Amino acid sequence: MKKKHITRSSKTGLSYLLGMILLLTLSACGSSSGSSSGDTAADGIGGGGGGGGGGGLLPLTSALITWNGSTNNANAGNTTLTDLAGYRVYMSTIPADPAATMIAQVSANPTGGGTESYQKDNLAPGTYYFRVTAYDNAGSPNESVATPEVSKTIQ
Repeated sequence: MKKKHITRSSKTGLSYLLGMILLLTLSACGSSSGSSSGDTAADGIGGGGGGGGGGGLLPLTSALITWNGSTNNANAGNTTLTDLAGYRVYMSTIPADPAATMIAQVSANPTGGGTESYQKDNLAPGTYYFRVTAYDNAGSPNESVATPEVSKTIQ
């Protein structure tokens, strides 16, 4: 029996964007996993800055998610990013939930970079898990692999 060899087409954009999201940080008042200060940082793919929100206190029922984006695709050629449409923020009350709900789309500069954030307000008591993906502006958008989760516990 002859084996069939399947190859991937040479797509550009986010179809190979495994390293798009560099750092995801969760900042909020109250308790967060991984830190007693209220900030939780997930080791994203790669490294980078980021940090909690600045310039004000968040309501006790809010979570501020902040991340830095790359300027390169994670394809074989590490090509310059030119078609980033934005980021999708997902939330669940179950860790590593494959059916997490998309709660926001945040637009972005097509060449990436910069720091982005999203604030989720009016959270009821409980633990929430957040992750972020990047997507492009292709006719049928490609979406990156999600960042590692960060969690926030509302008392």
